[in-house]
Amino acid sequence: MGEEKEKLEDKDEKETDPAIPKAAPKGDQITNVIGEVGRWQLEKILIVFIAAAPGLAHIFHAGFITPKQRFWCEQAMNAAGEDIPPPWTVEYPEKNKSYLVYPGNMTTDKKLMGHCIPECVDYGFDHSFWVSTMITEWDLVCEKSWLKTLAKLLLFTGFALGSFCSGLVSDKWGRKTAIWFSSVVMCIFGVITSFAPWYPLFVVTWWVTGTMAIACYTAAFVWTMEVAAGKWKIYLGMSMNYSWPICRLIIAGLAWGLRDWHWHLRAISALVAVGSVILYFLPES
Repeated sequence: MGEEKEKLEDKDEKETDPAIPKAAPKGDQITNVIGEVGRWQLEKILIVFIAAAPGLAHIFHAGFITPKQRFWCEQAMNAAGEDIPPPWTVEYPEKNKSYLVYPGNMTTDKKLMGHCIPECVDYGFDHSFWVSTMITEWDLVCEKSWLKTLAKLLLFTGFALGSFCSGLVSDKWGRKTAIWFSSVVMCIFGVITSFAPWYPLFVVTWWVTGTMAIACYTAAFVWTMEVAAGKWKIYLGMSMNYSWPICRLIIAGLAWGLRDWHWHLRAISALVAVGSVILYFLPES
């Protein structure tokens, strides 16, 4: 009894004090022990960043896959299938001008990329900078120019759908599963898109690729927010947004170095494939 009294006195307590439990320490109990962030969290967040960031390059690729490119008519035919020899006359009533156009003639007007010949069946393009684009692949000029806008419009509907569905999938099957699944699908369809020989197939596979790109990033962002604690939620959550400017630099570098939309998609898919592999070392949030 004497020893017990001494212990109580050391703690500034008395035997007559009511047995009221002490208040629990503020904050999360686990965080109070292991800390808000450490080397383990930073290593795993780096894995998530490497896995999710390259996919965003697909979003910015839309601007490089349909660049402005000068064109001209190579061959014109009438309804009977007979060749119409050049020169062809092109009139612009609003400008009160008319031109005689020959194959290979490029315009000097900065806004006018080329002359549209109603009977033209084959177009040529200026490849002084761009080796291949979506426009040159399927002659998306003049009466077909709206198809490039349609492709990008559908791509952005995929972004909206991917953001929504990513949350449902990650809530049901886990963040890691959502990140890994979207990465693998994005990689596969990115490669398929680069080999697509027909415009309808290209639009469908490009739409799937874009959907998975934003789905991967959304799930990765949520994973990062859940693994961090305290003020680090803000710092690390905001750091994930650095993937946007980094991806701008990636696609700009690819566009300058390769100048072929096929290889742009393959290069991005290769980066995504690396991220899909290293996700093996990522735990569930």
